[in-house]
Amino acid sequence: MAGTITSRTPNLIIGTAVTNGGTAVAINSATADKAHSILIIARAANTGTIFIGGSDVASSTSKGLTAGQSISWEVNNQAYIRISDIYLDVCGDGEGIDYYGER
Repeated sequence: MAGTITSRTPNLIIGTAVTNGGTAVAINSATADKAHSILIIARAANTGTIFIGGSDVASSTSKGLTAGQSISWEVNNQAYIRISDIYLDVCGDGEGIDYYGER
């Protein structure tokens, strides 16, 4: 139908917290979920910085996100983003992120 606006609803809505700051943790290692786009938001209650990257993520290899800040990725030249390949590290124990993905 002409003029119809369609959109995908985010359907992966999950949170991850890091128990021990200084340790890289996959944002969702228990799943092989894939997404076409992902939005990661540092939790508002965080008091330190959140670092997002690969399995080698650390405060020395990444700029960080402070409480409420976000970063997003969309598929450009690949079929999907494998969520289990995204890691985070935190400055303070127990801090974390929420993320939304679109399949």
